[in-house]
Amino acid sequence: MSLEPVIWCIEYGLDRGDPFTRSCPQAEPFSDWYGAASALALLAQWFLTLDLSIFSTRVSAFVLACKQLLSEAALTVGAICFTVLAFSTAINALDRQVPQVDGVQGWTLTLLQLALDILPETTWQNLQSDVVIQIMVGAFGSLIFVFILNLLVAQMAESYGRVFVSLQGCARLSRASMVATMAGSIPRRRWSAFLLSLHLEEPLEFNEGDIGPAGGVRVLEPATAHQVLEDPILRFGGSTAPESPWPEPDEDQ
Repeated sequence: MSLEPVIWCIEYGLDRGDPFTRSCPQAEPFSDWYGAASALALLAQWFLTLDLSIFSTRVSAFVLACKQLLSEAALTVGAICFTVLAFSTAINALDRQVPQVDGVQGWTLTLLQLALDILPETTWQNLQSDVVIQIMVGAFGSLIFVFILNLLVAQMAESYGRVFVSLQGCARLSRASMVATMAGSIPRRRWSAFLLSLHLEEPLEFNEGDIGPAGGVRVLEPATAHQVLEDPILRFGGSTAPESPWPEPDEDQ
């Protein structure tokens, strides 16, 4: 709130008939900080929308895969920063005069632009003026583009292949965790009404006349969805009273 331009410009805006103006001399010292805070807030807001990915198992699995691969990308960024710093100090120690590039800071910025492929054409032409600089820059480019970036691709491919097997299960666990977290904020009366609507105390009916246990929700599906050649349910006739003992299973069956 202390950076809000509208607050600083209230008096200025009232004098000019626009009480909600954001442009005034009083707010200029805070404009940069306010812009940075607004940008961070918007980024945080968009990242929070990633929680909506739980509604789709496929999207949730993709988000989890991205989170798993971020560590590999972070290692690559660290390797690039280390390489840039190493070559910038080494080239600066050569004491070669290159226009528009001076000192470790200048070489660090130049090599970083080269690694990001945003080096200006004029700076690139200046680097061609010295053979030793060309060799060092060529070695740097080969190390970045041939080795480190290809290593990143290989690492991501290997990591994705390793986590792909469990992505669907992890996505479902993430959804269950989110549901459990949100369930704690539901009012007790509404939650009780929801449980009553499920009729969990009623026994489930597998087929017509085939009564099963209670505590579940019956979901119908096509008969061809999961074909079962042998019934895995052991069925016993007689009373289902809790005090009645279970019959001894026949080992021959």
